[in-house]
Amino acid sequence: MLGTGERVSLKGEENIWITIIMGFRVQEASGELGRWKVKTTSYYYYIGNGSGELVGYHWHAETTPHIWFPHIHVRGKFKDVHLPTGRISIEEVLRLAINDFKVKATSDWEKVLLDNQRRFEKYRAWD
Repeated sequence: MLGTGERVSLKGEENIWITIIMGFRVQEASGELGRWKVKTTSYYYYIGNGSGELVGYHWHAETTPHIWFPHIHVRGKFKDVHLPTGRISIEEVLRLAINDFKVKATSDWEKVLLDNQRRFEKYRAWD
């Protein structure tokens, strides 16, 4: 696992925090990937504020096979509902934090996230 579940405060207009937990394994690869590839096996991304968690993106098929699909939890009466999503990258969550929660970022954030997002999309696999 990468991440311990701790909240990290983000600078911005509001008291916003993020938590990132990713499960992964290293597996053999070939071709342009080189000899090794890191494969995501689960993720838990949370964004919250002083009132608590606002949104949580999850994918944890190996630990809960009955909830095998990527999903989102939202604050309020739907917090226990698993609303289906596509696979969500950490880059998309960071983009959400910057654009919609007004978190401050470096001047090159769009390029950095876009470059990483493109690599993620090129090499991701569901197997």
